[in-house]
Amino acid sequence: MEKKTEFSALYATADTLAIGACRALKEAGLTVPDDISVAGFDGIDAGEYYIPSITTIRQPVEQLAAETAKMLFSLISGKEEPCSKVYDGELVVRESTKSRIAQQ
Repeated sequence: MEKKTEFSALYATADTLAIGACRALKEAGLTVPDDISVAGFDGIDAGEYYIPSITTIRQPVEQLAAETAKMLFSLISGKEEPCSKVYDGELVVRESTKSRIAQQ
């Protein structure tokens, strides 16, 4: 913002950072989502109750935890080799984002 670079949206790698970004934008005299859309990543409960509620990519936390525990015990017992897995997130659109297409 100090460089005066124009932007219409901000994506934060965590919902807590998105909440902080909303605060910084407000202190800079901008409104979310009218001036800038903000989205985060995690799907934490606090994002739903913040004003404006935070658009996020929700992680499948229960699935991640169960699979992590299963993999850990399999690794410890020698039944499985280290591997990586990919899980789908869920886009949860809330009040902090606004479509810019309709405004053009």
